[in-house]
Amino acid sequence: MKATKKIENFLDANYENAEEMKGLLERTNLISILDNAIERIEEAYQSNNLESIVGLSGVILTSVNAKISALVDPKEKESLEYLLADIFQAYLDRVAADQEGMKLLSQISTNLRDACDLMGYDYKALAVLINIEKRFLLIPRRNKKTNLHYDWKANSFELDELSRDICDKDWICSVKEFKQLFNPINTSLQVQCNPKHRDKLLILFDVLGRCKIIRPRGISGHFAPFVQYAMDNEGRFLFENRVNKYHANLQRNASKYQASVEIVEKVILGNVSKTLRQWKDNGHCTQLDDKLKR
Repeated sequence: MKATKKIENFLDANYENAEEMKGLLERTNLISILDNAIERIEEAYQSNNLESIVGLSGVILTSVNAKISALVDPKEKESLEYLLADIFQAYLDRVAADQEGMKLLSQISTNLRDACDLMGYDYKALAVLINIEKRFLLIPRRNKKTNLHYDWKANSFELDELSRDICDKDWICSVKEFKQLFNPINTSLQVQCNPKHRDKLLILFDVLGRCKIIRPRGISGHFAPFVQYAMDNEGRFLFENRVNKYHANLQRNASKYQASVEIVEKVILGNVSKTLRQWKDNGHCTQLDDKLKR
């Protein structure tokens, strides 16, 4: 059996020992498996049905790993693992570049993890080999709107104090990252947040927006810039799309929601009270007026 032209071209273009690798693929009977896998992946791209790749990922893994596991020579096994990683990383890059890329990659990662658990494979080793976790950090999950940010309407020193306070409380990981939300953003910003506090962070931006302390630029919704750049500590976006629905669901548990609102309001009052008092004196009312202390 002879290596297909697609795989031949890939090997010839990338490896000094291309002929050796072709022979290894033939000896392990991986050619037909790879042919079929690549053909179905390409069909998914052509039909714009990338979700079908999610289902294929676990099947491809188990089929390929069964052949690799049969090898006795550890060097041959390692060579095949690296080769197959190179082949499929290119497809993962194409998935990640899609508008829903990070969502699809997350599903692929879950599918691969489930397959590893079922078959007794080492998922961590696989993840390192194909660099799938790195893509959550380096490639955006959604098609980002350009230059979303906030105008900060209070005193600049109050933004400094608020940022330090929520960082000290472990809501966010970096004061510098957080403050970049309040300037035009020309780079690929990631604001790393603690997912344990994401509800309070969302409520923070809700209260800041309702009190007119912040003004979103580039879009009307006061959640949008934060949601665009907020990441968890594993490099995944902190919120999926439809964040307004997520916020509405939080409000359904009235007592829990109100407890979080009170925590958030205390944080704002502890850091932005000078501006709020000035606004109150000038007749600019906010929902925090009754809680201001002289």
